[in-house]
Amino acid sequence: MTSSSPQHHHDTDQTGRPKVLIVGAGLAGLTLGMLLHKAGIPFEIYERVAVVKPLGVKVVTIEANDDGVLLRFVNGSEVKGDILVGADGAYSAVRKGLYAKLKDEDKLLPSDDLPLPFTTVSVLARTCPLTPEEFPDIAKEESQFRNFIGTDKMYASSLEDGSFSNSDWGQEAAMTMCEEVKDFPVISGGDKKLTLQYLMDLTPKDQISKVMLEEKVFETWHRS
Repeated sequence: MTSSSPQHHHDTDQTGRPKVLIVGAGLAGLTLGMLLHKAGIPFEIYERVAVVKPLGVKVVTIEANDDGVLLRFVNGSEVKGDILVGADGAYSAVRKGLYAKLKDEDKLLPSDDLPLPFTTVSVLARTCPLTPEEFPDIAKEESQFRNFIGTDKMYASSLEDGSFSNSDWGQEAAMTMCEEVKDFPVISGGDKKLTLQYLMDLTPKDQISKVMLEEKVFETWHRS
């Protein structure tokens, strides 16, 4: 990451509102985009995964000065804005660039310079589209948040020494975890009793991944 100050200028929209650049099209990035849209604030979302954005592109450098912020992507293109939001996950390129500059200036808190702690192993997947006939909750105007707390069978997975090999995270490892939780109930909003196996049958196997989740609250979350 470079810490030099770019000399660039750009025009805000006709209302004079700042242009927001969002890196990451996950839940945080898309939710912020919807809120900015409702507020009438111009924004753009950039995502490196091509299946989410046909022109998916990865950020390689971030530069900022009093005139705004400049992003450079791996394909050589550039984009300018007023505000940069890093919604690009635990290993955020935006945060990495911000923290590198703060560390050089001796302004980064020691706690924010520590590595992310390992917390949980999970299975992440995306099913084929579901229908209101199968899941009545989908037809409701308001979003439904439901959870199921098991009492007769609990599930937990951990790595005792904190180490792992590639085989621990491949397709076979993901399917092994699925097999262990396939009988867990799923709440659909209807009378039909469903389990996770039902959702697994609606999920392409290449869309199922075993992931390691890491959690940390960062004290430094913005800079000028």
